[in-house]
Amino acid sequence: MIEEPSSGTLEIGGKAAQADAVETRRTIQIVFQNPYGSLNPRHKIGAILEEPLKLNTDMSAAERRRIGMETMERVGLRPEHYNRYPHMFSG
Repeated sequence: MIEEPSSGTLEIGGKAAQADAVETRRTIQIVFQNPYGSLNPRHKIGAILEEPLKLNTDMSAAERRRIGMETMERVGLRPEHYNRYPHMFSG
């Protein structure tokens, strides 16, 4: 159950969050604390990385893949990991 606020405002980037709720949702994302609840076990890592780009930009599939591969490299994953499922990685 979430309590209703009794006072105050919510600002994101210096603007009221409700001013343009659709645009606000595009600029923020959730970081889940439970990794098992945050990665869809039926989606490959590449698809998981590309999803926010597919939903929030007009990038081509090739551009989304390039960014996904760059992201993987930055966190120490190899190109062959792109087509693996989350359960294929050890904790």
